[in-house]
Amino acid sequence: ALISVPRDELPELESGEYYLFDLIGFNILDEKKDSIGNVKDVTSLPASNVLVTDYNNKEVLIPLVDDFIQLIDFENRTIIIHVMEGLLDQ
Repeated sequence: ALISVPRDELPELESGEYYLFDLIGFNILDEKKDSIGNVKDVTSLPASNVLVTDYNNKEVLIPLVDDFIQLIDFENRTIIIHVMEGLLDQ
């Protein structure tokens, strides 16, 4: 079942907090500022939440953890990631 809640009825967030769905549409960049793709979705998996994007015509899952995420810039709607070996070869 799909549950829909108007945004104005969601709990107010503390400074520095965000809802995962707010990241959809953000541009994902590597450390050199090269575009990886846009966030298509954010999915919750047992180990962590992951950003879903397309890279070289393949769906790629990027763990939403400090080892990968360097910066989430809400003003510019970008996420800068550290690309570890094999991350984009899924």
